[in-house]
Amino acid sequence: MDQSNGEAASLENVIGIVTRINNLLRVNTSQSSLAGFTPELEAGIDLLRKSSELIRATEGSTIPMMETLLNVTVQAVPNLVQMLPAEKSIILNTTTPLLRMDVIDVNSVNISPKQQLKNIKHQQWKYDQQLRNAGLSLGQTMERTANSLLDILPDTKDYMKAFEKDDVTVAVARSTRKDIILQSRQVNVSAFPTHCNIEGGTDAKMIVMKKNLFSWNASTFGENVTTPVTMFSWGSQRFDHNCSVQLNLSHPIAIENIEDPRRQKRDLQERGLVGAQFALGGIVVGQNSNETMVLYAFDVPAVTAVVVMQLSWWDHAAAFRVFFRYDTPPTEQLYDDKMVVEEEDAVLAWRRGTNSVRKFVPNITKRRGRLYVGVQKAESDSLLQTALSPKDFVLQASAVSCLNWDHTFEKWQDVGCGVGVDPFDSTFRCNCDVPKPKAVIGGSLHALPNTIELEDIFKDPSILNDNNLVYYTVICEWALYLVLMIILNVDFQRFRVSTSSSYYAPSSSHYHFCS
Repeated sequence: MDQSNGEAASLENVIGIVTRINNLLRVNTSQSSLAGFTPELEAGIDLLRKSSELIRATEGSTIPMMETLLNVTVQAVPNLVQMLPAEKSIILNTTTPLLRMDVIDVNSVNISPKQQLKNIKHQQWKYDQQLRNAGLSLGQTMERTANSLLDILPDTKDYMKAFEKDDVTVAVARSTRKDIILQSRQVNVSAFPTHCNIEGGTDAKMIVMKKNLFSWNASTFGENVTTPVTMFSWGSQRFDHNCSVQLNLSHPIAIENIEDPRRQKRDLQERGLVGAQFALGGIVVGQNSNETMVLYAFDVPAVTAVVVMQLSWWDHAAAFRVFFRYDTPPTEQLYDDKMVVEEEDAVLAWRRGTNSVRKFVPNITKRRGRLYVGVQKAESDSLLQTALSPKDFVLQASAVSCLNWDHTFEKWQDVGCGVGVDPFDSTFRCNCDVPKPKAVIGGSLHALPNTIELEDIFKDPSILNDNNLVYYTVICEWALYLVLMIILNVDFQRFRVSTSSSYYAPSSSHYHFCS
């Protein structure tokens, strides 16, 4: 390959080289990923990069042959991605004194603590650079190979084809219009160039990877990206660098249940139904009043985030009223938004045999801060009789954001993109205005914990059943109280024994007198 670099090479030879690389990489990747950057991994990435550079000098290239080359390249990339070492970034706490750091061996006689810290930082920097170079090289290799296919496509016909292997997908498209659409599996991207003059059609490429290659240390904030990463760029030699892109991306997200509603058996005669029915035990006082409203509080991390609610309940005939309000708890009269959550067909849902689950997005102007959510059990018009308990459900909140990669500062940021979520098909959409002809987009999905204040929790003792934090806090306080009582009791007993012994012990003069 080194001898052929810069010289004319046949496309068949390049395809053979990439195929051989793919065959050589078929090793036990589960073990090699734990061994750091192995020589096989570094050689594989380097060979794949050099093979993509040889494509520019190929002769007699045809569209089917270029498609074959792109396909074998996509086949090789997942093996290299699996061989990438697991992240092992060391986050040093600069506020901790040097001699108290866990990574410092204070008993070492050969290396001073300062030199140890210097060596650790150097090793971490070296590892980060290896991970950075590997990720950027793999992305550039796929992009360069896709550009070679775009270069030989005719300008008068539309073209769109995707090449897939495991968790890696490369889509290539050419359009006779200014806008372009790329599709791959469940990822859809539509793009339109802005701020530049374009004559003729457009072409672009899209790379979708489950592995986030743009995360090599804590400073990139790559841990915030929880969805597959989409890399988009225009074709080579099509637009100048002044062009920006209006990008619309849709991608499915998985919002899973944290837990199922707690249930206990009820008497079947109470329900008047045939079959097993379950309910959560509880005392209902003043149904549909503010006192029985189950209250939650979620801290929304950013203005750009969309809060997605998920309500899960077992009683299919039940209906719930959900109130939303920022900064202060909602009431039946004061709220920012209100909705009713219920099954459309309770009988059909009962036959299904699983819990009812509904996802919804409150119709509130997005803002950062504390969002209070109140849930009440509403009366149902269904023929099925519901159990009068407002606690037979589980409410979960998730924050969804669109993140884009800043190529200049090399970090993820949440600016320049708007986000929308369709709760019916669990799809999130990113609308981004990127000031460069390429963009890297990822999604952030994080569950929001219930951060309601302790004083509000103790005002409603029934909420303690759903708050593990308060439960364990009370248990720990009682355990600490018992331990202190035992210690004090033992100390007092020792004190009494020592006092009584010293009081009744006869002196030496007393013994002399008695003698």
